[in-house]
Amino acid sequence: MQILEQVRDAIRTRHYSLRTEDAYLYWIKRFLFFHGGRNPALFDGSHVNAFLTYLAVTEQVAPSTRIRPSTASCFSIATSSIKPFPKTWSSPAPSSTSACPWC
Repeated sequence: MQILEQVRDAIRTRHYSLRTEDAYLYWIKRFLFFHGGRNPALFDGSHVNAFLTYLAVTEQVAPSTRIRPSTASCFSIATSSIKPFPKTWSSPAPSSTSACPWC
């Protein structure tokens, strides 16, 4: 899968730890599977919101745990997209907005 290789290269370029790489790739795979394996370059904040809502409501993932999937999803979109990604989006987490550090 080409997007995972792009993300892996971007993570290694930024010298993130291997554990962070593993965690990001895990959440990105779940994010892509949730959206039917489509190209993340076509996604926007609403796709991230849908995934986070699914994690909160269906999977009952704790708010503190949802931080990692949201940053991993944003990272995958930012590294695979040529269009700018919105810097904030609403989230089902207690804080109402999250910032995308790669934009």
